[in-house]
Amino acid sequence: MRVLRLLAGLLVLGLAACKPEYQNPNEGQPVAEDEIRLAFNRATPEQAIADARSALARQDHRLVGVFGITTLCPGAPGFGCPVDTRFVEDTGDALRDEAHMEFNNRAGAYAQAYNRIILGLAP
Repeated sequence: MRVLRLLAGLLVLGLAACKPEYQNPNEGQPVAEDEIRLAFNRATPEQAIADARSALARQDHRLVGVFGITTLCPGAPGFGCPVDTRFVEDTGDALRDEAHMEFNNRAGAYAQAYNRIILGLAP
């Protein structure tokens, strides 16, 4: 029984090690003026809250959006995004792999948390 558990644990660890790591194909290139580049580990709601508070201190009230089939501003009321929205680079509906899908999900959660702070919808 212990051997089976050990083998199952090793299998899980082996599969986790095979999971592709997120790579932004634009890394090393200039960031477009209307985009922001997020590292995978910074695409969290906690980081978004800190970034939004920092933006407000600089009087920067622009929202953060993500690309999909259309542009989205998670956390903002209504459809569409204001003209001066900055979009998270490398988001979209054409997903390269599982890691890219996870980055898109994280970027959406980041944008939602960020926008709620900017719009005064969160404490």
